[in-house]
Amino acid sequence: MTGSQPVTVPVHIQKLFDVPPNGLERHLVQWSAESVRAGDRANLLASGIKRSVFGLATEADTALGAFLMNSGRMVVFTLQVIWSDVQESAASYWLISSSNGIG
Repeated sequence: MTGSQPVTVPVHIQKLFDVPPNGLERHLVQWSAESVRAGDRANLLASGIKRSVFGLATEADTALGAFLMNSGRMVVFTLQVIWSDVQESAASYWLISSSNGIG
C-alpha cells in the first residue's frame, strides 16, 4: 500500500508525543524477505520508506530527506513482518541489531 493512512490520535498520545495540531501521518512499509535473504539489508528500510511515501523505491535520498523535514506533520512508519519471515531469515536478530546500531 502506498501513501499515508489517516490516523485519529487519542488525546493522551497527542500529549505524550507532542503531536502537532495538523496531526499524524502514517505510512505502511512493505517488508521484503527476498532482500534480507539476498543480503541487501542496507537499503531495505530506506527503499521501503521511499516506496511508501513516493510510490517508487528508487526516489532520491534528498527527496526523502526533504519530505521528512517539510511534512509539517508527525510521520510514523509501520513495518510489518510476518512470523514465518522472522523465523526463516533470522530477521529478528537483524531488526534488533540494526536498532542498536550494530547491524
